[in-house]
Amino acid sequence: DDEVVLAELGKETLEPLGYKVTATSSAIEALNAFKADPSAYDLIITDQTMPEMTGDVLAKNALLLRADIPVIICTGHSAALNAKKAQAIGVKALLMKPLNSAELGTEIRKILNASM
Repeated sequence: DDEVVLAELGKETLEPLGYKVTATSSAIEALNAFKADPSAYDLIITDQTMPEMTGDVLAKNALLLRADIPVIICTGHSAALNAKKAQAIGVKALLMKPLNSAELGTEIRKILNASM
């Protein structure tokens, strides 16, 4: 998420569920971290609306580096992206904000189980 508070909140929500989380408020920073070691990540969760790179562009770039990386895009609204377009890119889920921790946790587990 481009809001530092929301990125940290996501981290605080997921770590108690047993996930190791790298949180950043910059899509470019996230992509650079992924480029540095694509095998270190099991899943990418991104906001669609980011200032320097949208979530769908981040997803496309990550999938070029590692075609099997599951990606979840979260959005409050997006005229540019819908579930069909997200699926065509290779995104595993498009979740609408606001999210609750149970919903997010369930979706993550479903996606990770399917990718095993």
